[in-house]
Amino acid sequence: MVKEDKPKVFDLANPSRKILIVVGGLIFFVLFLIALSVALAVKFLEPAFQFVTIILLLGIPIFGLLLATWLIFRNLQTLSRNNKNEVWQLMSLEDQKRKFGDKVRKVSANTTMAEEQIKNLQIDYLAAEDLALRQIKQERKTSMTRHIKVADADFDAVFLSRNAFNFVEVVFLIEPSFSPNEFEELLKKTQLAKKKAVRLGLDSALNIR
Repeated sequence: MVKEDKPKVFDLANPSRKILIVVGGLIFFVLFLIALSVALAVKFLEPAFQFVTIILLLGIPIFGLLLATWLIFRNLQTLSRNNKNEVWQLMSLEDQKRKFGDKVRKVSANTTMAEEQIKNLQIDYLAAEDLALRQIKQERKTSMTRHIKVADADFDAVFLSRNAFNFVEVVFLIEPSFSPNEFEELLKKTQLAKKKAVRLGLDSALNIR
């Protein structure tokens, strides 16, 4: 059985190092500007105007810094929903077997195979699907969770990349093009996934491949 990777999600209690570096650099830059502005105000302004000017020079940058930090962590929070609002769930073992059987039947329906050949096809199909997902994982250099559901749509895998959920469906074709039924089925899955993403306010953080 193929080993599942753990889902990659943001943890607000332990933000990534890159986010901490960005926030830390922003704080340092703002503090530097405040110190420079106050020094110039003390040097060049009349004493009567120094107090009000210094208050403004302190208040406006600090407000902007707090706003920027809030927006950054709000964006992270969008991608770190609790279990109640998860975008996807793992498929049950029965659903995985059903989906795999349906895929193999669709491929074998376009050929004339004996029962023994269909058994070999199941092994080959499983290996080919595994290789396809491993290739995506290697190219994207990210962890991946396999066999998931979004609403009533099931997908072969999901991974998080560039702050977006990427849902993957692997399809093997006997002919070099989709049949109308296959295209309609994939389109339906896409629409179901997007509807749930919109419901959770995540429509801007969703890709389907």
